[in-house]
Amino acid sequence: MDAAETDKRKRGPGLTKGVIGFAAAALLFAVLGIYTLAGTLGYTTRSVVVTAEVIANDPQFSNTRSGGTTDKPVYRPTFGFVDNNGQAQQGMAARPSSRNDFAVGERVEIRYLPADPSKVRVNAFSAIWGYTALWLALAFAAFYAAVAVYRTPVKQS
Repeated sequence: MDAAETDKRKRGPGLTKGVIGFAAAALLFAVLGIYTLAGTLGYTTRSVVVTAEVIANDPQFSNTRSGGTTDKPVYRPTFGFVDNNGQAQQGMAARPSSRNDFAVGERVEIRYLPADPSKVRVNAFSAIWGYTALWLALAFAAFYAAVAVYRTPVKQS
């Protein structure tokens, strides 16, 4: 079968649903990726990078829907730093982590918004760009899967 005949084949209903499903997922992930990209770009242009000291990093246990608590802790370190105006500030990491990455007294580069210095992010790729990279990678993978399903030959009976 040559390329012209392959292009003229009819696609089965399952194949079409697969292509539509993966294409819809790719579109959803791309929208989420672009949304987080815009937010991240806005945050990185407005935020200020400073060196901070970890002043607390106690484990926190989340509440479950049934009213109990989980047995796995999350960590949201609190940082002490001096802002660009020379004022001493304290801020808690905006996103919790399941790992205890920081020891009390450790010096860490962080980002904070001058309008709200109480919420900070560690100045690391995963903390700043993690969700954006995740959504855009998922969009690419779903798009690739849609193309792969579309190009899959249909067995002729």
